[in-house]
Amino acid sequence: MATRQKFNFIIIVGLVFAGLGCKPPGARALFKGEKLLQEGHAEAAVVEFERAVQILPQEWRAWNYLGLARHRAGDLDGADEAYQEAVKFAGERWRSPNDSSFVLYFNQGRLNLARGRFFDAQRQLHTFADQKRTFRSIFWLAEAFRRNGDAKKARDTYLKALDENNKSPVAHNRLGLVQLKLNNPAGAIPRFQKALELQPEFGQAQLNLALTYHRYTPLDYPNRDTLALEAFRAYVKMNPKPAPAVQAMTDALQAKLSPATPLSRPTVSTNKQAMITAP
Repeated sequence: MATRQKFNFIIIVGLVFAGLGCKPPGARALFKGEKLLQEGHAEAAVVEFERAVQILPQEWRAWNYLGLARHRAGDLDGADEAYQEAVKFAGERWRSPNDSSFVLYFNQGRLNLARGRFFDAQRQLHTFADQKRTFRSIFWLAEAFRRNGDAKKARDTYLKALDENNKSPVAHNRLGLVQLKLNNPAGAIPRFQKALELQPEFGQAQLNLALTYHRYTPLDYPNRDTLALEAFRAYVKMNPKPAPAVQAMTDALQAKLSPATPLSRPTVSTNKQAMITAP
């Protein structure tokens, strides 16, 4: 796709090294790892955080950062091991919303979403969002509901997230997908449109809008075919080599509305013709 949406992990804890009592090498490793993680160099950050936990083996913050870096680097089992160490060294404090280690609920919830453990993710993210009401905490709780198949709770929770931040194209796109799950294309269309208003080159939302007009609106929907064709053309403009099925639908609509217009040549691409749901 032309546009790939990403949500950064929450790193809520600030590293106040005066309170850690750590040696300078441990502090340097943590600072360097955090900088690498923020710059998107997850694998290099893992190396620094692994050095940090060797120097600070009982510091939960170091293990938490190692879990974040491993998760982002794709080592999900390694991330889980790091979080378990963070929980162990945080002790009972991590269950208190007033302690910075409470963020471990969120980070473990995000990890469990990635691992397909949706009920665990929902429980952990609900615990965190109930106490820390932010856009990200509520958005990821909505994701857990959606992945669990609870479309109604997902819809309601996405709406709460958008109350916190109405400028997220990803959240609007996801809410549109949930509205389709609830057989409400009229509710989905303005969400995809809002996502595109916020991010005009958001190919995922553009394809979802086109497919909604083409497949999900009733046959008597005003200007149904015209709107679908316009949406498909906009998507093809973003993706000059769309999936063959997308091009076929575009050509079929064009032939239906303008029979004299030459059709495009078939294309070969690896793009999938489907509603886009991945972050």
